[in-house]
Amino acid sequence: MRDPKVEEIKKLALFAGCRPDDLRWIAGVADSVDVPAGRTIVHGGRTVREFVVLVSGAASNGNGSVSLTPGAYFGELGLVDGRPHAQTVQTQSPARLLVFSAGAFRGMLARIPSVGRRLLSGMVTELREAAQEPRSLRAVS
Repeated sequence: MRDPKVEEIKKLALFAGCRPDDLRWIAGVADSVDVPAGRTIVHGGRTVREFVVLVSGAASNGNGSVSLTPGAYFGELGLVDGRPHAQTVQTQSPARLLVFSAGAFRGMLARIPSVGRRLLSGMVTELREAAQEPRSLRAVS
């Protein structure tokens, strides 16, 4: 019997290529949270305590200049460098989130190196874009 949570997770680009046992592990450590439209998910300036992946729905930063769609994630920067969230993130429609505690996030990086490489690649892309045009940085962590 297929686990609906695992099926959702394996559709996300961040987890592409993960082995079935890794997908089940992710499903076991991440909380699946349904959030209504208009709900603030993270507050800019506050301590980062979780890594969040948008599974469905839409969100944006506090002023609406950055749109987030399924597969977007945030919190990784703060969990790495200890700095607070740079921006507020709010749902624009009902959304489903995968929420990883800091410990689960670190465990995922240790257990599934391909996820860490994808996160690092995303960070490098953001830095390159910022270097090209400083106002283009899309990161909301």
